[in-house]
This record gives sequence, C-alpha cells and structure tokens, in this order.
Amino acid sequence: EGFRMARTTETPPYCGMDTQVLDYLIAVLALECEDADTAGRMISSLLSERNLSPRISQRIPELKDMFHELKNNVEGE
Repeated sequence: EGFRMARTTETPPYCGMDTQVLDYLIAVLALECEDADTAGRMISSLLSERNLSPRISQRIPELKDMFHELKNNVEGE
C-alpha cells in the first residue's frame, strides 16, 4: 500500500528507483501477497512503457508467468 501511495503522491526517484523499477517491485510484492488485481495493473503499466529498460524487460516473461499461475490458483479455489 505504501509503495502505491508513494507512486501517486511523490515524484521519481523513489528511494533511488525510477518508475519502472518501482512498478516492477510493486508487481512482485503484489504477487507475493496474492493481490492479482494490483499485480495485473503494474504488469500492464510496465508492458505499456515505450522505453522499458532491458533489465526490466528481461524479467517480464517470468513476472507474467507468476501472474498467470496466481490467477489460475485463485480461480481454482
């Protein structure tokens, strides 16, 4: 919750992180907390970035896989 609030109320850099890194961090934390809605929003935000850093773009496929796995687990319950 705090990271999302910081993203909307403060300007980058956030503790030395740019917006892309913060979005990635929020997505990973949301997946760990099984918050599929937040994770989906952050992943969508990253995918819509025109100048996505190579470091982040290399991690997107794994992030998407984790998201789909979470969605399947939530729907299966």
